[in-house]
Amino acid sequence: MLQDLCVVDNFLAPAECGELLAAISSYRERRELPLIDRAKRGRSLRYRVIDGNAIAEDLNQLEALHQRVGQLIGGWAGEVLLPLDERVAGINVNITPPGGEYRWHYDRNEVTAIVYLNDVCGGATEIYVHNRVVLPLHIWFLQRSIDAVAGSRAVLAVVGRKVVVAPRVGRLVVMRGDRCLHSVRAVEGVDERINVCLAYDRAGARRRAPRLLDDYLYTDRTVTGGDPNYRSWPLA
Repeated sequence: MLQDLCVVDNFLAPAECGELLAAISSYRERRELPLIDRAKRGRSLRYRVIDGNAIAEDLNQLEALHQRVGQLIGGWAGEVLLPLDERVAGINVNITPPGGEYRWHYDRNEVTAIVYLNDVCGGATEIYVHNRVVLPLHIWFLQRSIDAVAGSRAVLAVVGRKVVVAPRVGRLVVMRGDRCLHSVRAVEGVDERINVCLAYDRAGARRRAPRLLDDYLYTDRTVTGGDPNYRSWPLA
């Protein structure tokens, strides 16, 4: 069975990280990345992103990393884990500028992996391990309320188990993204925080594509009407 959280140092060698950073830098010289800037109480969303569609077209060396990490996690779990069907969300490069951060959230997919490509000041990932009660589909409409209670300061102060993971070159973080509440602290200093996010589900899992969530996370389009995380029901 897969652990809720696992951290592997030196998963990628510095030279491998350097090659990926060079490829990302080359991509950025040719394309303007959208700045995702969504104000949120407590901790906002502010970062630049290269989404899965763009990676498939112009950064395919990251596809090998996606498969490699998936095979490793599948071996730990003892079952097949596959990249998320929704390619735009299945693999991303997140580039967080100084002062940028990432809001508290749960993921739509079961397993999330983060590969850090550089060291920066600040920008640590904060994770409350397995603090979510996932409701069955027939009462999914209550999930937002349950999550609000579980993620409240009062509850987290009493029963929360927070792990703080600093970004380090080649470090791999694997978590149950749909069960662990997580966020990214503000980046300090002058350097951008650059990491690869990889999403996986069990073979056979089916989820309704939340289009507004993709707009919210991977474009600079205006998205209204509340948190898009709760606007479509999972079909696991």
